[in-house]
Amino acid sequence: MTPHQEFMRREMPQGTRVDTPLGRGTVVSRRMRPPNYSEIDAVSVRLDSRREDRRYTGTMFDIKDVELAIDAVDGVEVAKIIASQIGNRAFQMLGAKDLMGDENSLTFRIGRNAQGVTHIKVTLDPSDTYTMQFLKVGRAPRFEKKVLSEASDIYADNLRKVIESKTGMYTSL
Repeated sequence: MTPHQEFMRREMPQGTRVDTPLGRGTVVSRRMRPPNYSEIDAVSVRLDSRREDRRYTGTMFDIKDVELAIDAVDGVEVAKIIASQIGNRAFQMLGAKDLMGDENSLTFRIGRNAQGVTHIKVTLDPSDTYTMQFLKVGRAPRFEKKVLSEASDIYADNLRKVIESKTGMYTSL
């Protein structure tokens, strides 16, 4: 199992695509195992087969019965996974706008910072690690793109730390 798959299996963030005994679906929430609440006990999955039912909120499955649906990851899904790993709070604190995803990356614009970074591009590598480019994109009409710095072989749990170190902006309170 690759490091990315291990992280997804361990954390199972909201929006993760999974296979269940009842079919494929998307993780809606997690239930943690007592007494220390550090491991996932069960997940609530919104099944694709019941997507049209407005009152249906999800079905609880024991974590042993759920497998990652890695083969179902398409371009938009990769961008969504990257965004969920960075986190909504981090996007808010960075002033992130204009999120754009393609088949293996997510690019977004951030607020003003001391290092002059205007855009961040996070790319999923074949080794299930990430490469991050910190860009300065000029204004119209030329929109010149300059790579200010680059970091590679980044695991998902270190994305926010690298953003903080390269931009000087905090991603959590």
